[in-house]
Amino acid sequence: MTSVMCMAVAIALEARVEPVSGIGAVADVIMTRVADPRYPDTVCGVVLDKGEFPWNANGLPSATVGGEDWRVVQDIAADAIASDRRWIVATHYHTNSVSPYWAAHYTEVASVGRHVFYYNQTKWR
Repeated sequence: MTSVMCMAVAIALEARVEPVSGIGAVADVIMTRVADPRYPDTVCGVVLDKGEFPWNANGLPSATVGGEDWRVVQDIAADAIASDRRWIVATHYHTNSVSPYWAAHYTEVASVGRHVFYYNQTKWR
């Protein structure tokens, strides 16, 4: 699978009901992780890292992707991979309907749509 396809599947499954800015913010998290030595160093490595994203909790996608917005998602994925610019620098996020234990330990950096974004300030190896 290509990096764009890995990114597109991940952002579609994680933020398909969000505005374009929310989809882009999830893409930014993936790219921030790619650049962070604590995480895999490829897009596919990050999004397929077992247990890191709810849709991939068991190592396999739990939903299908498609529909009329699929081209938009692919374009956002390609742009995120090609660009060095990030709207947000975050390593984690959650929907605003949950309160994960780790949120108290990370720095909140943004709230977009139904997601809250955080940066893990733990020192890199």
